[in-house]
Order: sequence, then C-alpha cells, then structure tokens
Amino acid sequence: MTHLDFTTSVFRDTKVQRETNVNGIEGATLASMVREHLIVLGYSCEVVFDEDFGWAFYATSSEGRYFCTFSMDPVNDEEDRDTAVAMYGNVHIGKVRSLVQKVLGKNRQSPTEALPLAVNTFFEVRNDVSNLKAQH
Repeated sequence: MTHLDFTTSVFRDTKVQRETNVNGIEGATLASMVREHLIVLGYSCEVVFDEDFGWAFYATSSEGRYFCTFSMDPVNDEEDRDTAVAMYGNVHIGKVRSLVQKVLGKNRQSPTEALPLAVNTFFEVRNDVSNLKAQH
C-alpha cells in the first residue's frame, strides 16, 4: 500500500459536497482531480464515491486494480471546516488482491508500480502542496 500525506489550502470541497459524505469528510474534489490526472495518463478509473473514511475510486493499470482513498481534515483540530485554511490531506492506494493471493503472499504491491507513482508525482509537482510524505 502507498500512503501519502501533505498539507494544502486547495482541493477544498463545498459544504454541499461534504454533506453528501456519510461522515461529512472532505476529499471529493481531491479524488476527482487525481482521477482526472490518471485518466489523462491512460489509466482506467471508475467513478468517485463516498465511504465512511472519505472518498474513493478504483483505478486499473496493466499491473493490477487499485483502491484509491482520499480525505481532507483541518490541520488545526480546533478550526471549523468552513473557516479552516490549512488542510491535511491523506491518500491511500492499495492494490486489490484476492484472499488466496493475500494468504499466499502473491501479487503484492511494489513501491515501483506505475499507478501509485503517478499519484505521487501529481502532488510532487504542485506548488500548492507542502510537507508531502510518502510511504510505500
């Protein structure tokens, strides 16, 4: 699994978007922008949907299918979402594997797989993202 976290003041969801998430978590705009980036690069991506933990979509490459999740929270826990400026972004990209593959240790996600690296690059080249940390 690839985990990315960063701080930013962009990718903000509207109040209406937040209200469509079961837990009021931001990340729809972030997920949509990353999805569009991957589509431009030739990856197949399903629609963005809300989940308990934020927002997600499935993406497929020649190396496999990935579950991509996104959430945004105020850096300062004391701040209200509507007035917060600095946000903490969280992205997870996990390769989808069958139960048999997991038990046998097969088809593991490698740190060099192209799709997770493409998502990482999306953030690396942006001036409006800081403190980017990646774990593979």
